[in-house]
Amino acid sequence: MSAYTTDPERLLRSLAGMQRALGDAERDVRRRLGLGGRDLDLVRLLLDAEEARHAVTPSEVARTLDASSAAATAIIDRLENTGLLRRAAHPSDRRSIVLEPTIPADSPVRKVLRAAHEHQLEAAASLSDVERDALARALDGFVAALNEGAVDDDDPAGGGRPRR
Repeated sequence: MSAYTTDPERLLRSLAGMQRALGDAERDVRRRLGLGGRDLDLVRLLLDAEEARHAVTPSEVARTLDASSAAATAIIDRLENTGLLRRAAHPSDRRSIVLEPTIPADSPVRKVLRAAHEHQLEAAASLSDVERDALARALDGFVAALNEGAVDDDDPAGGGRPRR
């Protein structure tokens, strides 16, 4: 008898378990940091952009968080009021602003997010190169299938055009 399973349902159960674990971890991080879901999404966006040396504009926040301009502004205002970001002049467009994280390297926000990331890296590092490649390809396939199955918000019945 093989140690491997070919049951697609088992894989879907494992993915559902991973989704639950990710949701639990996300809620724990938000609770520990006192942030709402979209607040945490913006913090992550800003920290990732900072690492990539990419300037984030309010319109990019709205697009990335799939939020209206008003909702994005409310999130930005909330994080600015808590001291997690600041608005600054855009380096090349005087009519625009960029958002910059103001989170010190030793802050609880960075520590908690770094610890969560390191736990995930440890799990990934425990796999062989072949396993990591197979898992990455499989997950990419699931993401593509989910994106293909997602429907436009304008058609709640689900018969509309796929979202891209």
